[in-house]
Amino acid sequence: IDAGGDIALSAVSTSDISSVVVAAAVSLGVGGSVGVGASIGIAVARNFIGSTPDGSLVPAEVRSRLVDTSVQADGDLTLTSLAGQGIGSIVIAGSVAVGLGATVGVAVAGSGVYAENTIGVDVVSAIDGDGATGIHADRITLTAEDHSSIDAIAGAVSVAAAFGASAGVSVAIGVTLAHNTITSTVESSITSADDVSTSVGDIVVTANEDASIRVVSFAASVALGFAVLGAGIGIAGAGAESTNVVNTQTRALVTASDLDSVGVA
Repeated sequence: IDAGGDIALSAVSTSDISSVVVAAAVSLGVGGSVGVGASIGIAVARNFIGSTPDGSLVPAEVRSRLVDTSVQADGDLTLTSLAGQGIGSIVIAGSVAVGLGATVGVAVAGSGVYAENTIGVDVVSAIDGDGATGIHADRITLTAEDHSSIDAIAGAVSVAAAFGASAGVSVAIGVTLAHNTITSTVESSITSADDVSTSVGDIVVTANEDASIRVVSFAASVALGFAVLGAGIGIAGAGAESTNVVNTQTRALVTASDLDSVGVA
């Protein structure tokens, strides 16, 4: 490559997923003697960028590279690779059950949420070999950056209420599971290049990882049992679990190469 000015190679990926999943269930049971109400609400959301539902990692590739290429530039040489993958997910499930009976009232409510969000990305800016006549420019800058993010809200709410003259029995259960993972490799490198030089400024090799996961996971349940003469029983249970993993490799390196820089002009 022979240029009278700047040479710039740029690769940018900003894939996004926005997901909203809501499940709601309401049950009302009314009886002259026995009233039974039961409801179940379930919401599931699975979002993948750079991976598959079976768990296989197939990372999105964002690459700006020169491979065995000679460069003569009367300006700057810049290689830039930027990744900004994003997943925004809201998953809510709710259930309400009411049982009204002249003698016995029974209400059962259950809600469950499962949210899974995964991002896999491979970001590379690289000079791999310098051809027959080397790489020469005013300044040389290699930059690789990842700013992938996951923002998720997952919640389950259950309410059960039972009314009976002799007995009122209610059961409410809410469960939330949230699993979020970012796996990335960010590399900026010069490799196997024995004639790389600048005539005006620096040679800069930069790799930056700024992946983030922000999650709100909650579960709530309320059970109310009322009886005029007998027993009023309410049983409620709620559980929320969130697993968040950021697994990254960030490298800025020069290997098996000869570099000659004049420094800042």
